[in-house]
Amino acid sequence: MENRVSVITPEYVQIQFETAGVGSRVIAKLIDYVLITLIFTLLLILSIPVVIDMSEMVGEEMGFILAALYLVVFAALPLAYLVLTEYFMGRTVGKWLLGLRLITDTGQSPGFWSIFLRNILILADQFFLIGLIFMWLHGKEQRIGDLAAGTLVIYERKKREGSLPAFPLSEEEKDGLRRYDRLGDDQYLLIEEFLKRRRQMNPQRRKRMSEKLLQWIQAEEAAERGDAEKRLEKIYLYLKQTRYPSIS
Repeated sequence: MENRVSVITPEYVQIQFETAGVGSRVIAKLIDYVLITLIFTLLLILSIPVVIDMSEMVGEEMGFILAALYLVVFAALPLAYLVLTEYFMGRTVGKWLLGLRLITDTGQSPGFWSIFLRNILILADQFFLIGLIFMWLHGKEQRIGDLAAGTLVIYERKKREGSLPAFPLSEEEKDGLRRYDRLGDDQYLLIEEFLKRRRQMNPQRRKRMSEKLLQWIQAEEAAERGDAEKRLEKIYLYLKQTRYPSIS
């Protein structure tokens, strides 16, 4: 059963997402743990001889200190994997394989400290399976870490036939759109959501929303004249073709 939630962006635009359920999130986490175990084992095999040789070189006392630092680094490996993949990719490998993505409860890409906090609290979530209980009971299927960090795990939205633009951009058009490389994932998703839902809007609201969205994207830049919706289509296509070519 789908669990759809609505979030309000900082620009007061309402967007609907389908939250990831317990089953898909558990499978994604298991995939991540298998990958972490493989990385851990490989690094352990490669590094132990080096640590032993260095300990013999620096003496017994420094050897103990070196071994302690070694254990601390390896203990932090799972946390480092989870935080870095979610920060730079928006999801871990497990989430990517299951078509899941991490966002904030305002529909944006979470910052480093939010991601760090939600992953630090995995220990609390795993205590007597409290995290699973929270996800079952909470309307947005959030565990303790998500509630503390203000994050959601969602399914990647699938393309709706006929609602999104699909036409080639010329090299000249791409050159004129390169300044939009600065846009983040949250802004790309917001454009995509508008283009998906525009046919459900009356003409006046559709025009007003496209102009407001384009004005927000352009920020302090000089406003462009012409059809705002057509401009949004081209920005969306440019980002999709250059940054997200693998997302269907």
